[in-house]
Amino acid sequence: MEPAYYRAAMEGNINAFKGKGGEEIESILTPNKNTILHIHFANYTHSVSDTFVEKVLDMCPALVLKTNVKDETILHIAARYGHHKILIKLIDCAKSFTMDIDGVGAEKRLIRALNDKKDTALHEAARYGHTEVVEVLIKEEPNHSYFGKNDGGETPLYIAVERQYWNVVDTILDNSDSPQYNGPNGRTALHAATIFGNRDCCELLDEKGCNALHYTTMNEEAFYMPGFSENDIIKNAPLIRNLCNEKDDDGNTPLHYLARLAPKQKIPNNPLVLLEPQFQGVVDRMARNKYGQTPLDVAGTNMILSSALQNKLYRKLNAKGAMLRGQVLDKRLREKKQEKRHDPAADEKEKGNKTNGEDDVYGIASSYLSVVAILIATVTFTAGFTLPGGLIQDKGSPILKYKAAFIAFLITDSISFVLSTFVVVLIFFSILANKLKHDDELLKEVSEELLHKCVMLTIVAMGFMIIAFGTGLYAVLGVSKGFGVVTLLSVLSFFFFVIILIIMAIVRIEKLEREAESKEEDGYIGQNYSLLRVRDIQLSDIV
Repeated sequence: MEPAYYRAAMEGNINAFKGKGGEEIESILTPNKNTILHIHFANYTHSVSDTFVEKVLDMCPALVLKTNVKDETILHIAARYGHHKILIKLIDCAKSFTMDIDGVGAEKRLIRALNDKKDTALHEAARYGHTEVVEVLIKEEPNHSYFGKNDGGETPLYIAVERQYWNVVDTILDNSDSPQYNGPNGRTALHAATIFGNRDCCELLDEKGCNALHYTTMNEEAFYMPGFSENDIIKNAPLIRNLCNEKDDDGNTPLHYLARLAPKQKIPNNPLVLLEPQFQGVVDRMARNKYGQTPLDVAGTNMILSSALQNKLYRKLNAKGAMLRGQVLDKRLREKKQEKRHDPAADEKEKGNKTNGEDDVYGIASSYLSVVAILIATVTFTAGFTLPGGLIQDKGSPILKYKAAFIAFLITDSISFVLSTFVVVLIFFSILANKLKHDDELLKEVSEELLHKCVMLTIVAMGFMIIAFGTGLYAVLGVSKGFGVVTLLSVLSFFFFVIILIIMAIVRIEKLEREAESKEEDGYIGQNYSLLRVRDIQLSDIV
């Protein structure tokens, strides 16, 4: 297609095509095989011209059935952009064609035409919420069997419900006795309606065995809709009432789903409505899934919830009559049996193995610390008696005793010596507490705390030793101020590198924490909850 023709089609300029025959106009195509009407309907910058469309169709009626590289007719494009008046003209134009051998008119073939994704024009209109276009198409083709599932498994009704175009939904339902309502993964439009807060639902299962109430318990909108109280879902809907104890393929009831509610869901009303007294005798609070878990088991083993929220939810379920029976109970029974049938020799061996492993780590850490502390104490002790600058022979006093740098050397060297010696003493007490910790849990904590303090004090002692070294050199080289300053700064650069390492470590730790949180969150969302809209949660609203 020449640029002049493209611009004329976009602007609706019929003069550019006057004098051309139907075959010539039909051959004017873009590389994607779009006709001039495809271009005109899809144009955003100019409004669609009824006159241009009528004259082009008079000149070349065959354009009505012409498809582009995506198998889209101009009816697909008109439906997508909501040109309902033009859509009527296109259908009327197609009616002038002769019927095929099966007696099907061209307008029927046009309305039923599928693009490369198996979307009809009705799919396109429903996807973008064009109610008037939907109404025209449905009235022209009342047989809804032709508006089936596309490649994504979606029917027009499912598409409209999923996007919450309720006017489109009403139009489809009002003009058909049996619309196609299937969706992807075995879900239906009614499952989608439940997920997005529509109060109409029934006993329909997806391919995983989830009915509408299973999806309701995954989504906050089902608990909070205009005009709904928290009890309306069960109390005022007999069909829903029958779904309270229905299980999916994994054996989970809606109460199991409630027990593992995501902490990032915002649920304005109480999601534990199923446990209220008015539902006594309706909800099976001891229902087990195929893993043997009751709802209380799920709450007790839910690793997604924070420990505080987990405990609150656990207590709430327990208070309402939901009891342990599944894996958690089995685990506790096994623990009790082990307590009754314990083998002293085996227990001692297991305890010894665990203790040996802990002692190995503790022993290595304390050994390294003690070596470093003793080295620092030795160096600072030696430096204290081998004073920089030497001594006055007759008096035995330091030659540099009146220099500020020398005084700083003595102070920092003394502090470093005292701290390193104190670390050695603390390590001694820490080792002593570690040997006795098997009999007292408090001693174990004391031992660990002492070891942590030793690490910090050793680092501080090392820092004072570096300062003592730098000030000692500066005192000796004081006759050359420039050289002394350079030397002192070189020594003190140690702290600069330490700060850089600390910053790098902090940044790295924060990055790892963010990655861990992201993986945990993604793993949760991806685990049977891909349909949920994750939002902030108010914990008080849950329990």
